[in-house]
Amino acid sequence: MGPLRHAARHLRDSASLAAAVTDWQDHPDHEAYAADLERRHRSKHAFWARAGL
Repeated sequence: MGPLRHAARHLRDSASLAAAVTDWQDHPDHEAYAADLERRHRSKHAFWARAGL
C-alpha cells in the first residue's frame, strides 16, 4: 500500500475517531483541520478521491 493510500486511510480513521473527542484544547477540530487541508491541497484529486471526504 502506497503513502497516498495510507494518508487517505488515516484521514478517514481520524474522522471517525473525532466524534469521541470532547476537548480539542487549542487544536482545530477534525472538520476544521480537514477543510484547511483540502483548501491547501485542493489539486490532489487522487488523494481526495481515496479519502472520500
